[in-house]
Amino acid sequence: MRIGIVGPQHPDSFADNLMHCLPDLDVQPVALGTPRMHSQSARLNQLNDLASESVFRWDERQQRRFAERAIEAECDAILSVTARLLPQTVQLIRGAGIPIALWFPDAVSNLGRQLMLAADYSTVYFKDPELVRRLRQQTELSVEYLPEACNPAWHRPSGQGQTTNSVAVVGNMYPSRVRVLDRLLADDIPIALYGSGFPRWMPQRAIHAHHTGRSVTRDEKARVFQQSRAVLNNLHPAENGANCRLFEAAASGAAILCEHREPIADLFDCETEIITYESYADLLVKARRLLADPGFGRTLGAAASHRALSEHTYQHRLRRILTDLV
Repeated sequence: MRIGIVGPQHPDSFADNLMHCLPDLDVQPVALGTPRMHSQSARLNQLNDLASESVFRWDERQQRRFAERAIEAECDAILSVTARLLPQTVQLIRGAGIPIALWFPDAVSNLGRQLMLAADYSTVYFKDPELVRRLRQQTELSVEYLPEACNPAWHRPSGQGQTTNSVAVVGNMYPSRVRVLDRLLADDIPIALYGSGFPRWMPQRAIHAHHTGRSVTRDEKARVFQQSRAVLNNLHPAENGANCRLFEAAASGAAILCEHREPIADLFDCETEIITYESYADLLVKARRLLADPGFGRTLGAAASHRALSEHTYQHRLRRILTDLV
């Protein structure tokens, strides 16, 4: 069986993990790339995105060529992890007899033009159960709830637990996250930040000095998660489910402090596998406990890893998608 994957391919990206895990299910993954031209230059990509959204038929012409390439790849089905496919592109692929699904990896704030709701996908998978409920009540779309996942080949315990006495944060430095980090720093919580860094437009603040300057992926990311005394997963305000960092950190054996969202309780035990918090005061108390009690953190991490690797791998999710698609 050949399954085409649509999405940007870089280390530990959503598409990269799918490409890596599909062979475990006796499936040959086919990297179809993205529907828009992609350059090594971020500025050129930004200009192309701007042209695609503002110049009449620019995007349509690019995507028609993409659809033709996807059809020529002779896949049994296609799974996209980017919401940028135009309805016409999905129609061309379905018209060739190829089922195509979308696994949307973002919060509702990134629905944008809602292209996926105008397209005739075989199925659209969202990680937000409330969004799925609303769409089912109001539309006839084929929508399903499907949380994100971890890759057991990369996101796994390294055997070097809690060698760093700090709270790690891996991800984007958006303002609501930074405001929480500011408060933790003022309350003497040791912090180590990883990722692409702060936006250039963000005013300089004390927390900037705590960024390691490193982006971590795959095995290295797992080591950072497990070696830290705790991993903070404070969520985007628009996030109503679990982000991929939760599953990756859990599988890696991290002691996780995660901002509360109702769907998370169906994925992990929020006392014995991960620790959730609802307010800054609650977060501060629990962060101090993890910093003072590494044994407690190791017990949490071991339980979280067992749960994630037993129930929340990409292989688990992909089996369901393949059952639906082919």
